[in-house]
Amino acid sequence: MVRAMVGSFLVLLAASAARSAENPAVTTLRQQVKALKAQQKTVVKAIQAQYNAVINQGSLTEAELRAMRAAVRKQERQQMALTTSGTDKEAIRQQYDLLRQGLSGKIALDGTQIAQLRRDRNALTTLVNKLYSTQIKEMEAQIRALRGAGKSSTAHRKK
Repeated sequence: MVRAMVGSFLVLLAASAARSAENPAVTTLRQQVKALKAQQKTVVKAIQAQYNAVINQGSLTEAELRAMRAAVRKQERQQMALTTSGTDKEAIRQQYDLLRQGLSGKIALDGTQIAQLRRDRNALTTLVNKLYSTQIKEMEAQIRALRGAGKSSTAHRKK
């Protein structure tokens, strides 16, 4: 019983030591992945809030609408930076143009326009999730490649 506990402790200690001796590039990439995941959640929530604000535009002041339009411009620039695909860029541009029009307060919305805004909100959040997921997967592949390279170089040294 004691031997099993000591053995488990040694395995955990070795695993933590190996983790702490990890490649600094891997650590940096992990931090970037964590930051991207947090940013993804924030951006998706902001998009949903902005579309909801357009749908319920009568309840916002002009100052709030102005602030939301500025936030929309900033988000559009961020999303454009995440993609290299021309079709994705055009889809992003169209979605944000529609959102800006809604935030201008000049459009009176009827039931079909509200339904369209909800579909657009869902389409944009899906696209944003796809863009972030692609970035995250690329970074995770880099992490796996770096970890694999580190393991193979230590395996050669042991022989």
